Amino acid sequence: MPLLHEHLMLPAEGRVRMGSWGSVHPVIRFESTVAASALYREIVMAEVCEAAGSGLRAVDAVTAGCCPVMEAAGVSHD
Repeated sequence: MPLLHEHLMLPAEGRVRMGSWGSVHPVIRFESTVAASALYREIVMAEVCEAAGSGLRAVDAVTAGCCPVMEAAGVSHD
């Protein structure tokens, strides 16, 4: 069964309050990466499952500090 694989790229620069461009602070960017990645995965999986008329289920036990491995429920492995 093919696995859904994607990449998320976060810019190192952004607009600042005055409208000019500036660098994103590396510590803030690093700390936000996990949350942004989790939100991105949740949105992608919700859209895929909605389009397929399916739900989600965890396939691996969650290890402390790690995200669960999810798959579309009700989809055959064949």
